[in-house]
Amino acid sequence: ARNVGMQEAKGQYFAFVDGDDYIELDMMERQYELAQKYQADVVCCGYGQQQEPGPLTPPKRREVSVCAWEEFALGLLQGDLYYTSFCNKLYRQELAVKLRNDGDICFTEDRLANCYGLRGVKRIVMDNVPRYHYITRSGSLAQHSLSERQFTALEASRQVIDMMRDEPALLPYCIRQKDIILMTLITRIIKADCFGDRYPALRAEILEDYRAIIRSGLYNRKEKLTAFLLRYMPWAYKIVVKAAAQCCEKAKARET
Repeated sequence: ARNVGMQEAKGQYFAFVDGDDYIELDMMERQYELAQKYQADVVCCGYGQQQEPGPLTPPKRREVSVCAWEEFALGLLQGDLYYTSFCNKLYRQELAVKLRNDGDICFTEDRLANCYGLRGVKRIVMDNVPRYHYITRSGSLAQHSLSERQFTALEASRQVIDMMRDEPALLPYCIRQKDIILMTLITRIIKADCFGDRYPALRAEILEDYRAIIRSGLYNRKEKLTAFLLRYMPWAYKIVVKAAAQCCEKAKARET
């Protein structure tokens, strides 16, 4: 649907709004004003992640900044929704060709497409005022289950790594995102008790990066501990994950 929309769009700029989200009435006007003022290729606004519609919390101070691809990429490659999402942005029409979505990628497709489309862009305006309402549905399948579609996030991360091999300063951030996706998939396999046949290959891929994970300052303590357990005590990691899942289920049961 996004690809068709970009193909058919005739204006100077285009934007996306997902079907279950909504925007502030002045979002398009404000982004267009910034695009004109700074002659920008892309304008980003803040967003509110909500379970139900409601007012957005304004920032303590409005901050508008202009950056190029190299600076923007650091946030994009670390998975921050402010950077990765299609839906809080106004794009110049000329970017449509490079921003095409890969129809085989169902998760993290925004980050992949933005990596393809925004490399080398000179003017990206960042406005921290939230104007996009990103609605997260409690109990959604994406949050609580595992499906074949979610494994496509791993393929997306591999494509980003291949794309960034000529930008060595950014490559470690790409590899970290792949490792986080691997850890997430392994954890969900254990929780859901399905796709067990994928576990050995995913764990082996994490172990290939083990030394870099432990030595790098990009990974936090939890990520390093996960890598350590997966290498030396995978049985213990399974116990921890299942115990945590049981605690969550009991907490939900008490709430209901």
